[in-house]
Amino acid sequence: MWLACRHHVLEVMLAKVFSLCFGPSSGPDIAIFKRFKPTWNAIVHDNYQVLEVKPAEKELRETTVAFLNDPKV
Repeated sequence: MWLACRHHVLEVMLAKVFSLCFGPSSGPDIAIFKRFKPTWNAIVHDNYQVLEVKPAEKELRETTVAFLNDPKV
């Protein structure tokens, strides 16, 4: 029986979501993160704004949250 800790299970889930959204990675260095790293210090970290969610995105979010909260899964 294989039991993973919560941290590693979430890493596996996040990796799957990332690959579905951005496609499979071609190696250990993911290009989007390499481009993001140099701009991190230019981002204002104390003045966040709320993202406007479109109706289709809201429905996807609600469906996803419901699925993740389902005890049968």
